[in-house]
Formats: sequence, structure tokens, C-alpha cells
Amino acid sequence: MRRGRDLALTVFLLAALLSGVAFDLASDDVELEPVTQAPSIFDERSVYCPPPPRVGQSTSKLVLGSPATTEVPVGIDGDERVGLAPERIVVRANQHSSDLVGYGAEVLASALATFTGKTSGLGAARCSKAASPRWYFAEGSSALGAEQRFVIYNPFPDEAVVGISLFTPKGPQSNANLSEGLAVPAGETVVVELNEFIRGIRVVGAEVVGKRGGVIAWRALQVSSEDRPQGVQFTLGAAAPASEWFFPGGVEKGIDERVSLLNPSEEEAVATISIATQEGTIQPPKLLEVVVPPRTLLPLPLVDYIGGSDKDVGGASVVVRTSTGALVAERTVYYDTRRLSGVASEVGAARTGPRWFLAPRSSAPRRTRWWC
Repeated sequence: MRRGRDLALTVFLLAALLSGVAFDLASDDVELEPVTQAPSIFDERSVYCPPPPRVGQSTSKLVLGSPATTEVPVGIDGDERVGLAPERIVVRANQHSSDLVGYGAEVLASALATFTGKTSGLGAARCSKAASPRWYFAEGSSALGAEQRFVIYNPFPDEAVVGISLFTPKGPQSNANLSEGLAVPAGETVVVELNEFIRGIRVVGAEVVGKRGGVIAWRALQVSSEDRPQGVQFTLGAAAPASEWFFPGGVEKGIDERVSLLNPSEEEAVATISIATQEGTIQPPKLLEVVVPPRTLLPLPLVDYIGGSDKDVGGASVVVRTSTGALVAERTVYYDTRRLSGVASEVGAARTGPRWFLAPRSSAPRRTRWWC
């Protein structure tokens, strides 16, 4: 995707994929499983950010903000401090994984990544407020033209060991080299190239499991396809399945959405997917009580489930609620309009909140933004 068109796309994605750069200021998006207590240098105000996802073919900037009404000193990697003024953001270059600490107040951050090479573009991913022993992704691909990476960061002073399990619409996809365990040294980031382990799967989800220690995991994908717009995806994983997932929507026609549901458990899950537009809520009958078998990924292209006059609804908000079990939900959005062309994917928000921090999608926006 050409750089100019992608700059426009990334700003527009603020509305279409709000969950990826929106931070609930009241609490974390999902409930995390307990992890080993960290040393005192890591406290409840820490935020962990990813490095450039692809060495030599990506760069990164961090965007910092805070809900505080007074200036907040922010520590970066333990040896640098910046002042974060009220109602202001700080944008700084980022060469590696970063630990941010807000002294006296909460700090919020996201990472803006620029991809170059065969498939260029921009992507934005949330930084994480906490490490977790598990991370889930309900989207991904190892098909021809797709280059996917897992970016796994260990912010703690002890080595972590992780395994990666894969899921497809037909069930688990085993790979001993991924699942047996991968060492992530203390304070370092390991990038796992999915295509080196498995190829030819059009849609594949994943579970990153900390066999020892807690980590933070992101997914980065550069995709070039003859039948789809090319572009990049960059998202923080979900730390746990949930019974509700929310996706604020797009604002124009010519947008193709797919919601993928991952059930990593050994029990069946049942979900209902509702669609909200500016005119009201749509409840396609085929999206009522959808069964997701154990340890299975279920992709749901919305255009296949919406009929009649609603079929050309374009971008829409989506709510996923389970009546049985818990799931991980991720949405992929393809843009192919006169103004925009590209693709992005984002894990949803697992709860609503009274306030949200919206980081910019680009450090040099060229288009008007929308909020949904």
C-alpha cells in the first residue's frame, strides 16, 4: 500500500478500530490472571510498549498521555524522565521495547509503527498496563502473501519461557517447535516468525502461554493478496477470554468486516453477534446463538450474514456476547473505497468505561478524524 494512502487509512482507523488505541481510564480492558510479583521498580503505574515489529523494515514512535490535571513526570526505561503536561501528548522515537512509569499519576501509551518493504504501511497498537501468563489472538494468517510475527516482551529480571498454540476453523494446529517452549531473556524481546513454522493457513488464531513467567505479546502482520487490499495489522493480544466484546464502527460504505471468535477452552461456547449502525441495531438471525466448538477459531464475514436492505451497511459497530462460555474476539476490516484502501485488525474491548484516551493513528495525519 502506498505511504500516502496508508496515512489516510490510519487516521480513519481511529473510528473503525477504536478499541486498539482506546484506554479505559477506570480499569484494564480485561481481567488478568495472577502473575509473579515483580520487584519494586515495576509498580501499578507501569506501561509496557513494543519495539519496531520488524527489524530493518519498521520504525516506531511512542505516544504518551495522562488523565492527570497536573504535569506528570514519566520515567522511561528507568534512566530517562519526560514531563507530561495536562491535556497534552508526547511523541518520541522508539528503538526497542520500553517500560514507562508515571510518577504520581497514571500514564497511557500506544505505539505507532511504520512498515517498509514489499508491503508498506502504518499500524498502531496499545501498550499494556500489565504482563500476563497468557495472550490470545483470534486473527492471523500464514497464507501466501502474509508475513506474520509475534512480538513477545519480557520486562522482568528473570528469564521467561513461552509456548505458542495455534487454532484454525478445523481445530488446533499442532507444531512441536512452537509449543515446546521458547526462552525470552530478562528485559528482552523475541520476535517469532509464524511463516517459519507453518504455511498455507488463511486464518489462524494463537495462544501465547507463559510456561514460566509473565510476558506481553503483540501480533504484527504484513499482508499482500490478489483478492484483498494490501496493508498491515498491529495489535496487542487479549490477556483472557471474556463474555462480552465491543467494536466501535466505521462511518462509510465500501468497508468489509470480519469478526473472528476464538474458543481456547475445552468447553463449547455460544455467542450472539449484534450490529449497530447510525440508523439502529441489526440482529441477523444467522448470528444468533452461534456455536464455537472447543479449541476452535470461527471467522464470521459479516457480509455473509447480513441480508436484504441491510447488506450494504458498510462499517458498523459490533457487540459479541456469550450465553455459554467465554471467547476472544478480534475484528479485521478491509477498506476499498475511492479515498481509502487497506486492512487492519484489532482485538476488541472487553468492557465499557466512563472515559477513554484516544491516541493518534499517525504522527502526520492528512485527513479529518471521526469518533464512534
